[in-house]
Amino acid sequence: MTAHLDDLRADLPDLVVRPPRYIDGVVDPSDLDAAEALLARCDLAAVGERDSGRDEVAGMFSSSDTDRALSAFVLDGDDLVGFIWIEHNATGAETWIDTYADPDRHTARIIDAGLRHGMAVAADDKAAAGADVWTLRSGSFGTDEVLVARLEAAGFACVRRFYRMRIDLATAPLPAEPPALPDGAVLVVARSEDERRRAHAVQQAAFADHWNHTERTYEESVDRMGVEAQDPDGWWLVEVDGAPAAVCILDESRAELGDGYVRTLGVAREFRGRGLAQN
Repeated sequence: MTAHLDDLRADLPDLVVRPPRYIDGVVDPSDLDAAEALLARCDLAAVGERDSGRDEVAGMFSSSDTDRALSAFVLDGDDLVGFIWIEHNATGAETWIDTYADPDRHTARIIDAGLRHGMAVAADDKAAAGADVWTLRSGSFGTDEVLVARLEAAGFACVRRFYRMRIDLATAPLPAEPPALPDGAVLVVARSEDERRRAHAVQQAAFADHWNHTERTYEESVDRMGVEAQDPDGWWLVEVDGAPAAVCILDESRAELGDGYVRTLGVAREFRGRGLAQN
């Protein structure tokens, strides 16, 4: 499959294409610096502010789903101008391709070449799995006009929109005391592994009927979350009459940007409509 990188190099003959570098299994700090700076430029051009913190970018390289050999850096001289991120989800029969291209240099060329690269990798994934159906997925900010246009030109279709909700805690009227839980409900801070496994089971049940949900084991989910979601005080489990009912998992990946992040908030179907997520 490394031949795909040769095809990518042929697609961008005036630029340097190489995989990100790893040292003892961890992304090279200089590559992490370059990727963080590139994603910041992309964020600023698309939404006017940084959207990706360093921990979040580092998590892209450390994820077990990331293809370290086929993800690619694109350089113009010593400058990183493109990052093509490949992920595999064999359980969900899909490949993910995200392309980040400098807003001012080679932008459309890098995106187009990256998407062709992703299509070739996805075709190999499908063949290797012997699958009848396989999906190549990508995403973009709705305001990123260049990326949206290139995705559509490559044949991608918009199938889902997600909205990021934010509240400014410096000015929001916060209650002096947390709101009371409904009768029979108890909040458990899931510090032990048994409690965290129960919280994970609720998360899986809550999202079982969600769009494009992939069922994962506890170990797989924890691995995908990365260290930024491992604070034992950030896993909250709500039990109703002793039964696991709702879960909220917090994430520190955006702390350097001044943001907290609710990574997961879900209520098992049989417990919905009782205000558990609101509390």
